[in-house]
Amino acid sequence: MTPGARLRALLARDEPLVMPGAWDCMSARLLQDAGFEAVGVSGAGVSVARLGLPDLGFLGLSDMADTVRAIAANVEVPVLADADTGFGNTLSAIRTVREFTAAGAAGLHIEDQTFPKRCGHLDGKQVISADEYLTKLSAVVQERPDPDFVVIARTDVLAVEGVDAAIDRANRALEVGADVVMIEAVETLEQVQRIGREVSGAKLYNLATGGRGPRLTVAELHGLGFGWIVMPGLAMAGVVDGIRQAAAAALRDGDDEHVAALGFSPQDFFELGGLSMWRELERKYPSETRSQPAWA
Repeated sequence: MTPGARLRALLARDEPLVMPGAWDCMSARLLQDAGFEAVGVSGAGVSVARLGLPDLGFLGLSDMADTVRAIAANVEVPVLADADTGFGNTLSAIRTVREFTAAGAAGLHIEDQTFPKRCGHLDGKQVISADEYLTKLSAVVQERPDPDFVVIARTDVLAVEGVDAAIDRANRALEVGADVVMIEAVETLEQVQRIGREVSGAKLYNLATGGRGPRLTVAELHGLGFGWIVMPGLAMAGVVDGIRQAAAAALRDGDDEHVAALGFSPQDFFELGGLSMWRELERKYPSETRSQPAWA
C-alpha cells in the first residue's frame, strides 16, 4: 500500500484524524511514538528550524522536499507535506507534487496565495484569482504520479474577500478533484459552523494555537463536520518552552540537575534514531576491521 493509500484509508474512517506538525526527524518520531496516526510537515516549522527565517515565502521546494524525504524515511505513519503555493506557477506546482511523491509523502496541501506567500495567520495576505488557482489545483490533481496521493486545497481568500468567497472557492476546489479542502484563518464560530454546513466535501481545520481561529476541541470540530484537524504548533510550542526552561535553569543553577531529573540518557536520545535496531544489525554483520562506535 502506498503512503497515499494509507492516508486515504484514514480519511475514509468515520472518526477524526489529528495531525500535529513536525519539522525534522526527531519531532516526527516523537509525535509518532506518542500515538498520532499521521504527521504533517509544517512549512512554518521548517522555515524557522532549517533556515532561521519566518514563514514569509523564504522556504524553497528543495528545502521542503529534503525535509519530507528524511521524515518519511524515519517514521511509519503517513506524512502530509506543506506545499505552500506550489513554489511558483502551475508548472512549479506540478514539479512539487512529483518531488513530494518521490520523497515519500502521502499527500500535500496547496494554497491560493500569491507567490511569495506568508503564514495564513499574518496580515497582508494576497490571493490569486479563483480561475488561476483552480487551474493550478487541477494540474496537481491530474499530474500526481500516484492516484492515491492526497491533495488538499487550502484557500486563504477568507481574509481578503470574506467567508462567502471562501466557501465558494472551497466547493469549486472539490469539483476539480481536491480530496479535502481547508479554509485558512477562520475567525469566528459562526464561520466555522457555516463552513461545516455549506462546504460539500471532506474538510480540514487548522487548529493553530494562538492564531485567528476560535478555540475548539477535536470532538467539537468533528461534530461540525471537520474530519481532519491539523495542530501545526503543538510540538513547536513544547520544544520552544522546554528549551527556554532548561536554559534558564542551567544559567540560574550552574548545573544540569534539571535534565538529570528527567531521567533522559544518551541511549534514550539515540533510540529516537533507532539505536537498538542498528546495534542488532551490527551484531548480525560483525566486522573485524570496524572501529568501536562512539555509542557502544
